[in-house]
Amino acid sequence: MLTDTRAMYLEAVRRRRGFSQRELAKLSGVPQPTINRLENKPDQNPGLRIIDALAKALRIRPDLLRFGPTPAKAKARTAKAALKAIDSSHNLAVPS
Repeated sequence: MLTDTRAMYLEAVRRRRGFSQRELAKLSGVPQPTINRLENKPDQNPGLRIIDALAKALRIRPDLLRFGPTPAKAKARTAKAALKAIDSSHNLAVPS
């Protein structure tokens, strides 16, 4: 299911790429009414095939449409912070 954030993200990326819904439909093979529903009714639950086709046409990673842009960034920041904490707590710095 697309949330409001993911629906807005889909629309924002589409517009940023300069595509109308009709143009994105031609590029992705996803019908224009489906794209319209995904952007305007965020409770839609598109299949992976649709998400993958849209992501490929928009030149973005499919997970950005599946999960939204924020969680991946937050997860990366959390992973980096965890690695930094592990390094400092175990004194893994290479001696000079």
